[in-house]
Amino acid sequence: YYWLFNSPYKIGILSLELNAGQYQSTMLSRHIGVNINKIPDPEERVNFVKQDWVVEKRKELRESEYGEPRFSLLDERDGSLDKVKIQIEKMIKRDNCKVVVIDPIQDLFESVPLEDQTSFIKWLKNLVKDGITVIAIAHITKGRTEIDRQTGKRMMRVLTEDDLAGVSNLAKSSGCTILLSRDKYADDPFERNLTYPTIGKCRWSGFTGETNPWYYDPI
Repeated sequence: YYWLFNSPYKIGILSLELNAGQYQSTMLSRHIGVNINKIPDPEERVNFVKQDWVVEKRKELRESEYGEPRFSLLDERDGSLDKVKIQIEKMIKRDNCKVVVIDPIQDLFESVPLEDQTSFIKWLKNLVKDGITVIAIAHITKGRTEIDRQTGKRMMRVLTEDDLAGVSNLAKSSGCTILLSRDKYADDPFERNLTYPTIGKCRWSGFTGETNPWYYDPI
């Protein structure tokens, strides 16, 4: 959301968990400060988004002050990785996107042979060489819950690059890896919405380790 208004480059988004309508509804909720999906009545929800001020805000989210699209959005789920490459290349060449977000990258790899996954990641590395920034959102492997022996309370899992799900060269090929942890079962709602980032790798600076937590406002 921040990049849409502040990045000097156009953003291309490949959304694999939410379809285009759901993704844009979520972004619009953030933009207007109202969680549209929490409006329980479907008819009321439709009437809400049809209000003139919401329509204007939706246009503001989608277009710059010059009337140009702020981002390109795809929700490609079907087809081979070769077809996904074509769609990404369209965002880059046709829509002039210099930043490509894949969310999440593992959804592209379901039922795909390991060698094809590895080849796709190598292809992404070549995009980076051509000046494209690739942001790959990644799932982590499921781990068992750990309990503090002294307090008996559940401990928040500390992540490493080894926890990334999928092929190992996903982490190896990354220029920067940011690991995000939160205790989504915490009793305190403030703590429940705190995300703790850890820099697992950063090739251009070499700095790694924990950084300040981020608070997610669920509006």
